[in-house]
Parts: sequence; C-alpha cells; structure tokens
Amino acid sequence: MVEKIETNSNVVVDSETGEILESTTSTSHSMQFFKKCKEDEFIMVYLHDLSGFLNIDNGTQIKLLSII
Repeated sequence: MVEKIETNSNVVVDSETGEILESTTSTSHSMQFFKKCKEDEFIMVYLHDLSGFLNIDNGTQIKLLSII
C-alpha cells in the first residue's frame, strides 16, 4: 500500500500593507494498493479483482470473463 498526502496553501496578501487577507489550506489523501505475484499468476489476480467490481461470485462466471 502506498499513501500519498498533498497539502496546498493559498495566501492572499495586501501588497501595500503586507496584511494577510485570506489563508486557506487543503489536504488530499490518495491510496494505492499493490499485489505482488508471479507473472503466470497475474491474469488470475486481475480476474479476481475485476470480479469484485462486476459482482461475480462463482468459478463459471470467472471462466466466462476470462474468455471474453
């Protein structure tokens, strides 16, 4: 798992007085998950992950997906 955190700050300053008029900060998080597998297992891992998105729950449907 890899987690990426980005923080952005915006500051509006009065150029004559130097006064900070507005300051905002935003933070965003994103996560990526990696599965390590041997090259010959890649297709099965891919199909397993894809079957979760497609709500496939049995071997026959997974075989049909691999043919498609």
